Amino acid sequence: MAGFLTDLTKINPFTIDQNRYSDKGEDRYNNPLSKLVVNNTYIVPINAEGEVFRGNPSSYETDISIIQSVNSFKTSLWWEELERKEFRIPKDKTPSYPALVLVYRKGEYTKNGIPTAVIELNLEEDDSKKIYLKDDDYEIVVLNSSYEVIYSL
Repeated sequence: MAGFLTDLTKINPFTIDQNRYSDKGEDRYNNPLSKLVVNNTYIVPINAEGEVFRGNPSSYETDISIIQSVNSFKTSLWWEELERKEFRIPKDKTPSYPALVLVYRKGEYTKNGIPTAVIELNLEEDDSKKIYLKDDDYEIVVLNSSYEVIYSL
């Protein structure tokens, strides 16, 4: 794109390469220079002569190359760290399948509000699935296949 802009306008734009040395997800795809950055940030190296790092010194395609650190993700699941409350639909309240569970904030169901969560239960075993919601007041409505309310909490 920068080359096209130069040809079109005869102006050489300032270009930054932030992709070549960015985190690629798996370690085998990351550039070795990315492993040198120990902070959870990015760097632009400058040599002793004051020249900014461009990646390939013989190429003038980019003016600056940014080196980003490799991300280290936690092994825990993100929703375990959130303050959530567990809800379950009692098995006896779902007499037929499939069933649709709609979760509304308190008072929104009667006002034709938009559900906070929508979960489809296809089999009896699906009842054991947990619903995690912020600690707040909710109305839980279970609909049968004809969209009739069979349970409301």
